[in-house]
Amino acid sequence: METEFSLGGSAGTIQATAVLDTWFGTITCSYQLSGAFTGSADNAAHSLAFRTEHFAKSGGSTLCPGDGYFSATYGPVADTSQAGSPAVFVN
Repeated sequence: METEFSLGGSAGTIQATAVLDTWFGTITCSYQLSGAFTGSADNAAHSLAFRTEHFAKSGGSTLCPGDGYFSATYGPVADTSQAGSPAVFVN
């Protein structure tokens, strides 16, 4: 399964596209974020976490599930634009 995310802002709504291999062939499912995309920062672990972000189906085959959920933790987060790539802290 491939999953692609695009962030919102000036580009628009946060969307996800899943390409699934099924018994019926390859299907593509499109989803849009339902509500706000929120996460939490952990300065001790220098990480960002997103839990159970709800995505509603916005297009694709009738075989696509109606809802999808996204959870992930990213870290350690570093500022690679700075010398030594220091850890990122959030106030």
